[in-house]
Amino acid sequence: MTQPYSVRFMIAAHFLLLALVATHAAQSRSQSLVPAPALTEIANTTVRGLPGLQPVKLVAGLWEGPPAVAGGSSRDTVTLASEFEVNGDIDNDGIGDTIAHLSLNRGGSGTINMLAVFSEARGVVVQKAIFTLGDRVQIYASDLYDNQLTVTVIEAGPTDAMCCPTQMTRKTLRLENDELVEKDSTVLGFLSFETLAGSRWTLHPENEDQPPEGTTVNIKFSNQLISGNAGCNRFKTIVSQGAENTALSTGQVALTRRYCNAPLDVWEKRFSELLGSATRFQFLLGDLLLIGESGRLRLRRA
Repeated sequence: MTQPYSVRFMIAAHFLLLALVATHAAQSRSQSLVPAPALTEIANTTVRGLPGLQPVKLVAGLWEGPPAVAGGSSRDTVTLASEFEVNGDIDNDGIGDTIAHLSLNRGGSGTINMLAVFSEARGVVVQKAIFTLGDRVQIYASDLYDNQLTVTVIEAGPTDAMCCPTQMTRKTLRLENDELVEKDSTVLGFLSFETLAGSRWTLHPENEDQPPEGTTVNIKFSNQLISGNAGCNRFKTIVSQGAENTALSTGQVALTRRYCNAPLDVWEKRFSELLGSATRFQFLLGDLLLIGESGRLRLRRA
């Protein structure tokens, strides 16, 4: 039976009102959220829960312990990554949280990577929790949604050397009783060049080699091709998987022949050199590194 127009109108108005109320509540909650601390604030705070260490006080994002041997150079160091942060409200308490990356090096080749949750209380940065990812574990991607932190990492698989992890694992973390608790860990597969297929990247602002100011560099990966815009001309190069999971081989970089000013021309030659010499790739805090004998390209997701 068809409802009269007036009844349908009242039902529609009712749901519209509910939507407006929900929107207003969400906006009010967002406006009342205490801002998450900036990395510059965390860089000078005390960190607790580090493996084998008492609480340490960071200064400008760094802590250095005494030499392991008198007169030696080997020592414990704790470093706050200045280019990684995830912001949100992980415990739904109305106080903004910053999830930061910390690394502990004990003077050897290993580096223990961790994630720590920080917030503010009465204007002071406080640490809520810390979680150890593992030795030389790389971050592929991270996301905070519905009070749940999802981190996809690249860690050493059953046959990997610690130096060269290839196993991709998705970890789900929740903050419970002041601890970051791993609720799920799922192996997704193993890293290879095919992992990059379909992804798009731009040049990271912290890359050692930079184009002229205001230049945008776009890079796209497909199964056997890397292409994009180097800043003035478009480029492409054929690429193939190397003998190892993270090894690759690129061909000569082909550029279109558009006229570019001198600084751009110099940059595109350097970019072609870096890309054309790349022999392996890895991830750093979610960024992609293409590494070769001429140097490296650091890329971030577009």
